[in-house]
Amino acid sequence: MIKKLRYTVLILILAKFSFYCSNGVTLSICNDSTAVFRDLRIIYTGGNVIIDELNPNDKRKFVINPTSESSIEIEFKDSKNKKYGSKIAIYLEKNYTGSLDIKIESLERLIWIYNVEISKTPSCNSRTKSEIIRESKIVLLE
Repeated sequence: MIKKLRYTVLILILAKFSFYCSNGVTLSICNDSTAVFRDLRIIYTGGNVIIDELNPNDKRKFVINPTSESSIEIEFKDSKNKKYGSKIAIYLEKNYTGSLDIKIESLERLIWIYNVEISKTPSCNSRTKSEIIRESKIVLLE
């Protein structure tokens, strides 16, 4: 029984350490408009996230980890199938950690808040923190 308890405690400690030292940026996107967005794509170096439909007041959350230097681009279609896009001018690299919160306020405007902790060592030491709050313009692509 004690041996089993030790293994359970060890697994919990490792899981907690892994959670706090995991690599990647937690990205959340929220539709704060009255429009429905379809085929929404979040594009970064080495990957992308596709959301078939994001209804008003919907929020989705993902972890992304670019393969190299990256910014974020967002593309989506409205109910009339017009394609829109926006570039979020942030700098990401592989294994950055933190969060990026994106709020689409209308077909013309989105707000993003980026909280980043940069660590180049697997031991989770020597982190630098910063918070960036910006607005990006959404443009019609087609």
